[in-house]
Amino acid sequence: MKRFFIALFMFLLCSTAFSQIYVKENSFKKIDGYVMLDKYNHTDVNNRPMALIKITTENIKAEERSKFEFKGNLATSFEVQFQTGEIYLYLSTAATFIEIIHPDFGKTEYWLPETLCDFCGYDMVVVGDFQRNDEMETKILSNHLIINVDQANAMIYIDDEYVGKNNIDEPLTIGSTYKWRVECPLYHTRSGEVTITEGAPISIEVKMRPAYGYLKVKSHPEKAEVYVDSKLVGTTPYESKEMQSGTYQIEIRKRNYPVKKQEVTITDGMTSELDIDMSDAATTFVMLNYGFSTAPQHSLGLTFGMVRKFGWYVSAMTGLGFDALNTVATCDELGNVDGEMQIYSGNTSNSRLSFIAGAMFRPVNVLALKLGAGYGTRSLAWETADGNYIKNQAYSVSGVDLNAGVQIFLNKFCLSIDFVTTNAKYSEVKVGVGVGF
Repeated sequence: MKRFFIALFMFLLCSTAFSQIYVKENSFKKIDGYVMLDKYNHTDVNNRPMALIKITTENIKAEERSKFEFKGNLATSFEVQFQTGEIYLYLSTAATFIEIIHPDFGKTEYWLPETLCDFCGYDMVVVGDFQRNDEMETKILSNHLIINVDQANAMIYIDDEYVGKNNIDEPLTIGSTYKWRVECPLYHTRSGEVTITEGAPISIEVKMRPAYGYLKVKSHPEKAEVYVDSKLVGTTPYESKEMQSGTYQIEIRKRNYPVKKQEVTITDGMTSELDIDMSDAATTFVMLNYGFSTAPQHSLGLTFGMVRKFGWYVSAMTGLGFDALNTVATCDELGNVDGEMQIYSGNTSNSRLSFIAGAMFRPVNVLALKLGAGYGTRSLAWETADGNYIKNQAYSVSGVDLNAGVQIFLNKFCLSIDFVTTNAKYSEVKVGVGVGF
């Protein structure tokens, strides 16, 4: 009877699956150039710096990876984060060894080959080495599912569990149905179901369908900034790299030009093109003017306006003297008042007032044409011996001011030249310089 129980125990021991885990040889390496951006969030109970070991696994399924536990000496603190495809193990830099424990695969003790440095990063690979004496049972109960994807960055999921990239070979239970899904940036998600059967491994070839297109933007003038969903991506002429298919808000910006906004839809495998005309720029300007006439007459003034394709302006001019606007009488060309000659001191006064409003047409961005009308007066007065001024009707005129001119825009600066006539009897040339914004 005793031999029977011993034999039974040995039989059960030999027929039971056993497993083991180990750290892959030479897999422990320091990550050159690694920077722990959130290092102040990773200190041990004694506020000492910690290091990070990024652990990847081989021959261990995703659902099994989350069962790992880690121990060390009493002075070692651990923080464990289970990421997609790997384990982030934060531990005290004083650690000298790691005990890796799994409830199904057993445990192993790994002595660190070097002293950990503060906030440094390391790579390490843990391998599952599974052996079963009942190999026949394994062959009967499972078969392999192989999924090959034509894109290098594709991520493969089985029953919503991440199992690997690009290509996978997973042992799955015969008779069970599994949902598979493949995701890849800039490609449409592919998915399906597969039932595991006996026989040869089941292979699925997945060809990803692009979910991206391209964007081209031209502008007139060029060198305008291009924004996609409020993010600056370049200047015109602009050609994008692959863009996820969908709808985007496009903005075209250039100094001294209005912002152009447009919605564009990127479709699979297509190039969407935009040709933006920015010539209807709105420019507000202020100018200082100088007027000259052979009368002779000098005057100064201001012009203010705004123009896109079309626009407006107002202008005011005045002479340097005002005595001629305040006279006690009028005389003829010879100086007679009501036929009676006056005694004059020989001093004269010229006065000028002009108020004009008009329209502008801007056929090109640098040039605008001006037409306007308003009221103007030009007066010549002679001073009498007693200090009064008498207006000379022959050299004075009042009435409608007509204006025609051109204005040039040079970045922030403006230049203008205008011809002004009052009742077609008095004429002057008016030049201006100013700023536009």
